[in-house]
Amino acid sequence: MVGADGVGRLEDGTRVAFFGPVAPYGGMAERALVRRGLWFPVRDGVDDVTAAALLNPGGAAWKTVVWEGGAGPGKTVLVLGATGASGRIAVQVAKREGARVVAAGRDQAVLGALAGRGADAVVRLDRPRDEVVEAIAAHGPYDLVVDYLWGAPAEAAFAAVSRGNDRRVR
Repeated sequence: MVGADGVGRLEDGTRVAFFGPVAPYGGMAERALVRRGLWFPVRDGVDDVTAAALLNPGGAAWKTVVWEGGAGPGKTVLVLGATGASGRIAVQVAKREGARVVAAGRDQAVLGALAGRGADAVVRLDRPRDEVVEAIAAHGPYDLVVDYLWGAPAEAAFAAVSRGNDRRVR
């Protein structure tokens, strides 16, 4: 199996994190062939391990929120599982795109931090279902629901989103 993620430099010296190197090269090779556009610039001060580790959750968040989800100004995004790696990034990406963002999760400390990093509202999911439904509904209506949890939190979100919402929810 060829390693899929790595950090390196382009021919012009730009430091990048990349994924999907062309076989037989891998992310740990001295040189790797990567298709154009399958890399992201890495800011100074970010170490290689952190940059490589953020590729999967960051890519998943960006793809869901921006590419498929269409988050932007005038849109409201609910992120279920906002306290996990992809969820944290999804909150910040949605906010950066100009959306109003509601972060829902179980870790109160992380939810508090997200309130300072882009979340317009937070919803604790570690309480009875009816309370979760009410809290999610109170911050709607929503244009996009990003779900990293499934199960009971998703069921509560479905119940909340279906209440008098005339928007098309993705």
